[in-house]
Amino acid sequence: MMAGRRGARLVRGWMGLALAAGLATGLAACADDEEAPAQEPEAEPEGQPEAQPEAQPEPEPEPSEARFATYNVGLARGFVDFAEERAQPLADALAGMDADVVCLQEVWDDDFITLMTDGTKANFPHSYFEKTFSDERVAGCTDEEIAPLEACAIKNCDGVEPGELAGCVLGACGEEFRATSTECQGCAATQLGKPLEEIIAACRGGGPAFSYGGHNGLVILSRHPLSDTGHAEFVSSLVFRAALHATIEHPEVGKVDIYCTHLAADLSASIEYQGELGSFAAEQAQEIDEMAAFIEDTQSGGLQLVMGDFNNGPAKGSCSAELPENFQKILDLGYVSPYADQAAPTCTFQENNTLVGGEGDGGQILDHIFVKAEASARVGSVSRIFDALTTISTGGGDRELNLSDHFGVQVVILP
Repeated sequence: MMAGRRGARLVRGWMGLALAAGLATGLAACADDEEAPAQEPEAEPEGQPEAQPEAQPEPEPEPSEARFATYNVGLARGFVDFAEERAQPLADALAGMDADVVCLQEVWDDDFITLMTDGTKANFPHSYFEKTFSDERVAGCTDEEIAPLEACAIKNCDGVEPGELAGCVLGACGEEFRATSTECQGCAATQLGKPLEEIIAACRGGGPAFSYGGHNGLVILSRHPLSDTGHAEFVSSLVFRAALHATIEHPEVGKVDIYCTHLAADLSASIEYQGELGSFAAEQAQEIDEMAAFIEDTQSGGLQLVMGDFNNGPAKGSCSAELPENFQKILDLGYVSPYADQAAPTCTFQENNTLVGGEGDGGQILDHIFVKAEASARVGSVSRIFDALTTISTGGGDRELNLSDHFGVQVVILP
């Protein structure tokens, strides 16, 4: 239909030009009648075809595509530095990005959820999140075990901002922290982002089982209406894990099932596992099984995109492997990670990130947008995004920082 309308406009345009030319010729002939006798028009050379207007080429149609992104924004008070200061610049960056759908992770608190959804509404008028909650409690710390840790922390870290407290305590009081029970360590980890005295009070004699009140930290932003929204809650310890699902109808790509998740991290280097599955790796593997069941129950038959921070990935280039057996477990379900499949991908969690360490090229590829292997030919391109430095105003003045401790990943999907 579009080609027909363009063709009709072209014909009408040439007809208008022909009428205008005829009218101009007629007027000129009338003027000549008054001044000179009419002359016989010159005969067209025999066999010469009548001149035709030159055909105008149809404009080349612009390639149609859809862009999907995942980004762990690291708005984790007490765990990732400068969460407060980075929040507005993050919202501004998202509001200006070119994407159809974005899966965000680590948007833990209500004020950050509001900022990420309302502050990006001009670009992403549709959003979905599910505020999970848990009032489950764990044993916490006894008075005897917490006393040495409390004395060391007060001596070395009293007055330290909540956002920098974890680094201070682990740096100055690591021996005292590791001497506490698994339950005490777990409770302290769930209270990151609070002042020292509140953490001690919350964990003495018992404390919350999950950080951030049990919220999963996931948000989907979309330029297109979201339908069939829902979520699944996974087996978890310390941090409540879940997945979001929504369907969009893209004008060129068609129906797309969006899955947005953030799987368990392997924290065994700094804290003992206290869940029911024996290890952080086993817990993540169980979450992958639950994720697969959730997809099976909710898929619409359209293109599947499973996005998020999976806390696993292969060894590639300067990037070391992270729970590679669990990454392979996802591939065995029939998915591919176009970003990780590149010949030399850069890490998405990288040592040279200013919020990680600021130096070195090492790291891991933790962030993925998985597509089914049979749909991989529709991937037009893949890239790492949000890896430039931004001027962030902090209490100590302006600083050149990365927006998050992770970099984002974007894929372009062709019709």
